[in-house]
Amino acid sequence: MKILSAALVLLYLACADAPSRAPLTPNLDSEINPDDFRIALLHEAIFIATNKVREDRKRPVLKPDSILNLAAQYQAERMFREEKMEHRWPRDRKYGTLKNRLQTFKGDFSAFGENIARMFILDVPTGAYFYINDANIAVDKAGRPIPFKTYRQLGNEVVQEWLDSPPHRKNMLGDFDFLGLGVSPLRPLKKGLNFDVYLCQNFGTK
Repeated sequence: MKILSAALVLLYLACADAPSRAPLTPNLDSEINPDDFRIALLHEAIFIATNKVREDRKRPVLKPDSILNLAAQYQAERMFREEKMEHRWPRDRKYGTLKNRLQTFKGDFSAFGENIARMFILDVPTGAYFYINDANIAVDKAGRPIPFKTYRQLGNEVVQEWLDSPPHRKNMLGDFDFLGLGVSPLRPLKKGLNFDVYLCQNFGTK
């Protein structure tokens, strides 16, 4: 039996019981299935959670924007390919900065901002140990299988992480009108049954 430790959630500043069977039609409260990962559901969960945070603080809700979505999705997938968290890609004049990305995708924004994150989908507390049993299932110390998070749970968690970080919070509650989101595919970790997902929020005002 292998012993593993849950990795820390990584956030960077933005300025610049066995697992239950999934329902036939996955929804926001469905447990994430790594073999059938629904990017659109996590996108929706983050969008809802972001606007709830703004509504709770008497801030105007953000509207979706196709250009911001394109820029955010590019950034999430680029981080996935590069396997690292970055806002900037040196020497890349088309996509190297958020401003570059918005220009490349023909966006016209007077102000913009970006939050990024890398999250993990196994529902285990940060820093807690878990185990891989002989059946290749993630279990806790007592041998109980550990489920994956739901889409809504993961969306709420990343928004809360951003909210708890002053620079991310400033963006999320800022004077913006539009929101775009990017969600990468899942990347298996080299050890264990956990997975990375790279996430990006792009904010804008026209």
